[in-house]
Amino acid sequence: MYKRLALVLLLTPLVYTKPLKPAPVVVKTLSSRYKLPTPVRGSFTSGARDLADYVQLQQRFFPGAVVTAGFYDWRSTSRYRSRAGLHLGYDVAMPYGCPFSAGWAGTVTAIVLWSGEEYGITVQHPDGSSVTYGHVSPKVSIGQHVLPGEAIGTIAYNHVDVKMRDANGNYVDFGGNGRVLPAPQWAVAQPVVSREMVMANWLLAQNTLEMAEEDYRNEKLEGEKRRIQLQALRQKVPALKESQSMMAEYVEQGLVSRLTSEENHEELENAKKELARLEKAGSSSPGRLKQLRKDLEAARSRLNEAQKMATERGISWKQVEGFVQATIANDKALSKNVQAYKKNALTKNAAKLATLEQELSKASDTLKTYEELFEMGGISRNELEEARTKKQILQAQVKAIKGSSSGVSGHD
Repeated sequence: MYKRLALVLLLTPLVYTKPLKPAPVVVKTLSSRYKLPTPVRGSFTSGARDLADYVQLQQRFFPGAVVTAGFYDWRSTSRYRSRAGLHLGYDVAMPYGCPFSAGWAGTVTAIVLWSGEEYGITVQHPDGSSVTYGHVSPKVSIGQHVLPGEAIGTIAYNHVDVKMRDANGNYVDFGGNGRVLPAPQWAVAQPVVSREMVMANWLLAQNTLEMAEEDYRNEKLEGEKRRIQLQALRQKVPALKESQSMMAEYVEQGLVSRLTSEENHEELENAKKELARLEKAGSSSPGRLKQLRKDLEAARSRLNEAQKMATERGISWKQVEGFVQATIANDKALSKNVQAYKKNALTKNAAKLATLEQELSKASDTLKTYEELFEMGGISRNELEEARTKKQILQAQVKAIKGSSSGVSGHD
């Protein structure tokens, strides 16, 4: 059992203090310079909290996306509606042909022709509520599951109309702190998006994927570690109980001291408490892993869209790397911050590595002693396997830290 879990751990990529590439300060600088949203952990599967969040998701595809019509705007009859009334939704202006994304996870339940090449896509959410995205050209099919941030179509006019209903069919004002602005010039004229903006967008998408991968791998690792701890405690507690039941007799016979008996009792109580805590917490949260897996899928979708946009303009990843290096070289303050980041990352890695190597040395000595005791029948196989597993985990951690230290840079 221990060998199998240890093998899983050793085959699972370890991240720990591995710095993101490029340095976070570079990502933040380019995000601000080109008005692109900075990647935020866990921002995909939870869905948009309000209108501002939804707009931010669309800004990944077009940084200038803004809200141009509100929930309580009055609309007269038109080719889209037979009766005058409130808008009951929000228009997010984006140029014709631009990809747009779902704001919440759910299943596509309807795709309806509105007018010409403009369709409405309805996505139902697990809680029974639904959202219809209008004035769009669909890239999904009925029955397909979609994720927050996942591109589900392109703009077929000059905006996407987003209308939300609750489980009872009532329209929902999800506006939050979103602001309605006048329609920008590019809503009627094709915008000019610079090559630099496209490269920055690709860079941020790559950075988002790296963060999602890191979170997912670390959660898997922590789950395996907790399982090993549970397994060890489930074997340790019964053994301590058995030895404690014999302690009173041993004390009377003078075979062990009363202090030893008390220490054994204290160790048993501590082990029982720790076992209860770990069993209550669980080895790993299936919901958390599922969420992180969806984060990963959404991040990959974002990267694919960004890469496609770059490829259409003849931009390669090598050019993106050159763009980052030039940005750092031409900005003294940024270059200074990158150097400080590299120094700090290397210092943290060195401290972590020193601690792990010390623990590994102790674990190696313990394993050697346990192997000798096992040959003499002094300990059980489970105790030996526990010591061996601990050493293997520490070896994997040391290897991960050394690997991350060699890759610390502003961008490489």
